[in-house]
Amino acid sequence: MNATILAQFKAGIRLLQGLTSETVTIAGTPYPCTPADSVSGSSEFVQGGRIIDTRISVEVMKDDLPIQPNVDTLCSFRGQNFRVISADDAITYWYLTLIQPTE
Repeated sequence: MNATILAQFKAGIRLLQGLTSETVTIAGTPYPCTPADSVSGSSEFVQGGRIIDTRISVEVMKDDLPIQPNVDTLCSFRGQNFRVISADDAITYWYLTLIQPTE
């Protein structure tokens, strides 16, 4: 990817982040993010009963978060508590999948 296209791509992401004003707080530090999809939930039966598996995927620019977050790190999004269950490298950003811990 050439430098001009990369700069335009980053500018587009920053514009989108400015419009949505979404942040994810990872280990106590807030980062601007772009939700990759809507929050999804599904029922799952495990030993002891039914749980609701709530997940969301967000994208965080590497300019904001240069080091890949560890799996199982506590975070919050839209006032809800989550844990990072995966952090995939997408060249210019981290594609994070968050899961809501069951109580």
